[in-house]
Amino acid sequence: MREQIVITLFVVWLELLQIERSFTFLRYHSLQLVTDFVDCTTGR
Repeated sequence: MREQIVITLFVVWLELLQIERSFTFLRYHSLQLVTDFVDCTTGR
């Protein structure tokens, strides 16, 4: 029973890592888009 809990926790932890990684990617990407948009509107 104890092994089951450990495995479950490990899987959840991996899922969280994946979510965090994709979230960081999305955040960086949207920052990039905003920067490009501002550059276009200000005409730089």
